[in-house]
Amino acid sequence: MRTAHLSWRRFGAQPDTVAPGIVLLHGFTDSAECWEPVAAGLTARTPALALDARGHGDSGLPDEPIGPHRQAADVALVLDALGLSGLTVIGHSMGAVTAAALAADRPDLVRRMVLEDPPPIWEPTVISEPPPWIVELKALDDAGRLARGRAENPGWPETEFGPWSRSKAEFDLRFCALPYEPAVPLPQLLSRTGCPALLLHGDPGRGGLLTGDDVAACAAVTGGRVTARHLDAGHCLRRDDAAAFLAAVGEFLG
Repeated sequence: MRTAHLSWRRFGAQPDTVAPGIVLLHGFTDSAECWEPVAAGLTARTPALALDARGHGDSGLPDEPIGPHRQAADVALVLDALGLSGLTVIGHSMGAVTAAALAADRPDLVRRMVLEDPPPIWEPTVISEPPPWIVELKALDDAGRLARGRAENPGWPETEFGPWSRSKAEFDLRFCALPYEPAVPLPQLLSRTGCPALLLHGDPGRGGLLTGDDVAACAAVTGGRVTARHLDAGHCLRRDDAAAFLAAVGEFLG
């Protein structure tokens, strides 16, 4: 489905008359499809709406600056068009920063949020040019990408690799060439939010982005609104240990 330049899809077996209660926001170079392997575990009680970020999946890439607040405005555009508010927003990495920006900019839309290993600061320099690994993956055919993904992530379930591979082929490299918003540290961004949040983080030695000091800083500025949980995983927690991820989210959502 499409709203303006944004593509989105719905997960969950409930009838179309049941409004989504969850919004899913993917990470850098992923897509909405990448939530499919865990979607059933997240939508037992309510459907979910998953968006392709601009320049990702089937979404367009307007010729204008990018960044968490611009991408949060994209999410708000879709939710306003659908008449949705007061939602649980679950985001991974870049999508987690977008979720926090949405909670800060449009608190009416976000009831609570789950942040899956967001970066401590989402800096423009990180993606000022396409990282070599995404350039290499886009140059491969699907079979080559699948082989690379399986070799580099032997612990992932097989269901992860198809969506992961397709998302890399769909990613628009121009995303890295556009002007970027000034970087904001994650604690500073979270200090502007008012809703409860679950902050899931993994092991820095396995690729996790948050250190213990980062997690403590996020908790300190939010007066206890942030519940931090460490999982035995790397950066892609739900791919490394889907059962632990779903259990942590389920406990937080009650």
